[in-house]
Amino acid sequence: MRVAGVPRHAMRRSCRGRKYGVGNSTWEFLHAADKRRSVRLLGTGEGLINPLSAIDMGHEVARSILSASNLGTEKTVGGPETFTHRQIAELAFRVLDKPAKIRQVPRLVLRSAARMIKPFHTNAHAFATFFDFIASTPRMCGDPIGHIRLEPFFRLCAAGISLRDAELSLDGAHARHRVGGLPEP
Repeated sequence: MRVAGVPRHAMRRSCRGRKYGVGNSTWEFLHAADKRRSVRLLGTGEGLINPLSAIDMGHEVARSILSASNLGTEKTVGGPETFTHRQIAELAFRVLDKPAKIRQVPRLVLRSAARMIKPFHTNAHAFATFFDFIASTPRMCGDPIGHIRLEPFFRLCAAGISLRDAELSLDGAHARHRVGGLPEP
């Protein structure tokens, strides 16, 4: 940010963004489908999310910093597509051309584990409580932004390309549509 000449306080004072990510969280579905040959869903897997690429999030943050109208605002953003956790697991198996083995971890198990471990390990308790929250939240979607879609991202990762390079490759495919160095809204 300093290299671009943006004052340090601009980031704090500009639009604060929350995202639901493509990167590591959805890649875990692909990794589990490939290496463990099964995906475990928290609860029923019917909760909705719209995964957002870190690159798309970066473009949105830059756009927000450069726009005076966003000063002091907060946005909740997500990617261009909405899926259930189950649909993401199914997509991972389809991209890998493997039969889908999807298992569910019931919320009762998550809540029980959280209660049992709380006296012994507060961090593990926090994780179990968070997983129960994920399992019980029907919709964790932000305003759709960006252009990087999940299936092409999975296909590149399945071909052995790193998370970073997969996102950069998909962002580069969109580069010809940019205006002023930022993707079109």
